[in-house]
Amino acid sequence: MGRTVYAEERLHNYLISLVRPDEYTIGLIVGQVRFSTGQKDYIVHLAKTPPPIGKNVVEEILLNTIIKSEQNTIENHIKSVKDIPESWVADHAKHVTRMLPGGMRVLGTFIIGPEDSINDNNIQKFKSVLTTMHKNLLHNKYLCGDNNEEHLILNLNSITQKYKNYNI
Repeated sequence: MGRTVYAEERLHNYLISLVRPDEYTIGLIVGQVRFSTGQKDYIVHLAKTPPPIGKNVVEEILLNTIIKSEQNTIENHIKSVKDIPESWVADHAKHVTRMLPGGMRVLGTFIIGPEDSINDNNIQKFKSVLTTMHKNLLHNKYLCGDNNEEHLILNLNSITQKYKNYNI
């Protein structure tokens, strides 16, 4: 039996508001897993991952060493799935997990773009993003927010306004 995912209509409206022409938007799915059955996920919030400040993706520790000229650059936009900065999304997942109350965790990621992003060509990229998130959360031994269960990926096609979800 597959997993069942519940979400409110307002989250779909929020995804629609994030649509940008010819650009991709990535973010985190935050919710709760019903541990008694393990087959139900409740999506509570969708957190858009902000684009990196400069050209080079850096972690929070290195942010203090960025040159001021790089801080004033225009935000980067994701033009293709291959441009998704894995370590930046993983760092965002770590910060979000730190702020979550007990029982809540990052369930996976969402992506909004002008095509169906999850296909044979891009599935490796999403596996890499989720693996990087998992490793980043495991390096913080006091951070309880990840386990070895499946992660969700939600894909919204910005042209057709249809969405698909995947378990990886």
